[in-house]
Amino acid sequence: MKFTVSVTKIPTAYNSPACYVVEAETEDDARAIVKDRIGDLSGEHVYVYKVKPYVPPPAGRIVGTVA
Repeated sequence: MKFTVSVTKIPTAYNSPACYVVEAETEDDARAIVKDRIGDLSGEHVYVYKVKPYVPPPAGRIVGTVA
């Protein structure tokens, strides 16, 4: 199953989130895989994790951006 894991370093007001699409059996496994990937192995509360099922985007493409 695929999950989306959003990770934001604390304090969240000063740091931008990073998002990962992870293939794992459970949400806890997806969180653990991302924690290992970013090196959050200290056991301290340094990051905020949000995990949800992955939903693929609809068909289409981005053709540009407007400033």
